[in-house]
Amino acid sequence: MNLLFPCDPARPRAVEPDFAQQAAAAEGAGFAIHLISFEELVYESAPMRAVRQVPEGVGPSVYRGWMLKPPVYAALAAALDARGAPLVVSPSAYGYAHQLPNWFADFVGVTARSVWTTSGHLDEARAALAQLPPGPAIVKDYVKSAKHLWNEACFVPDTRDEVAALRVVQAFLNEQGDDLNGGVVLRAFRPYRSSGVEARTGAPLIEERRVFLWRGRPLSVFGDEASILDEPSIAEAVRRVRSPFVSLDVARLSDGRWEVVELGDGQVSQPREMDPAAFYRALRQAMASDG
Repeated sequence: MNLLFPCDPARPRAVEPDFAQQAAAAEGAGFAIHLISFEELVYESAPMRAVRQVPEGVGPSVYRGWMLKPPVYAALAAALDARGAPLVVSPSAYGYAHQLPNWFADFVGVTARSVWTTSGHLDEARAALAQLPPGPAIVKDYVKSAKHLWNEACFVPDTRDEVAALRVVQAFLNEQGDDLNGGVVLRAFRPYRSSGVEARTGAPLIEERRVFLWRGRPLSVFGDEASILDEPSIAEAVRRVRSPFVSLDVARLSDGRWEVVELGDGQVSQPREMDPAAFYRALRQAMASDG
C-alpha cells in the first residue's frame, strides 16, 4: 500500500516538515511513501502537476495530509486515477466522513443533537437555533469549530437567548471567513466528563479519545479501542459507516458511557497522543488483514 504525504514546498523531494515524523514511521512500518504538492493541488488548482512525483502504476494509495475540501479531494482522486495510483477512499466516501451532515443520520442516538444551515446566512442560523432544545450549544461548520475562541465564537450558553447566540455565530463566521466549510452547525452541548478548563481558551478539558477504523475495525494503538466500541449502540452505528478509513472521536459522559463526538476522514485526521510508529504499525497490520 502506498501512502501519499505533502512535499516540502522549498524542497519538493522532501516530506513537508509537519509530516516528516509520520512519514518516517510509516516507512518503518513497511509502507511505500510518495509525495504530492499540496500547494499545486490547492492554491494553483493543478492536480496533475501536484501528483507528478507519484510513480505511474503503483496501485492503491492512501492520502495522509492536511484537510481538503471535497471538490479538491475529487480532483486529487481523478489525477491519481489517471496515474494508476487510485485512492482507496473514494471522493464520495471522503465527503461522507469529512462533513457532519453526511454522517450524522448514521449516528443519531449516539451523538449530540445537531442542526445545520446550507450557508453562512444568519437568517438560516436563527431558524436552526429554534430547532434545538433550551440550553447550551456549540457552533461549528460542517468540519471544524473555533474552539480556540471558546467563549467568543464557539460556546452558546443558551439557545433561547437569540441575540447572544447569533453574536457567537457571527463571530464564528468572521473567524472562518472564506474557509467556511458548507454552512453553520449547531450542536447541543453534552455533559462530558471534564477535568477543568483549558487555561488559555476556557474550553472544557473533556475525557476524549480518537479511534481510527480501517474497514470498520479499530486500529489497536492504545489497546482498549475494541472495548470502547463494545457499546451496542455505537457498534451498530459503526457498522453503517460508508468509508474504509475513518477516525471516530468519542468522549465519556458523566454517567460513564462513551458517546460519539465526531466522525472524520482517517486520511486527514491526525493521531492524538499516540506514538506515530505504533499508529502506522497498526494501520499496516489492519490493511494486511484485508486478505
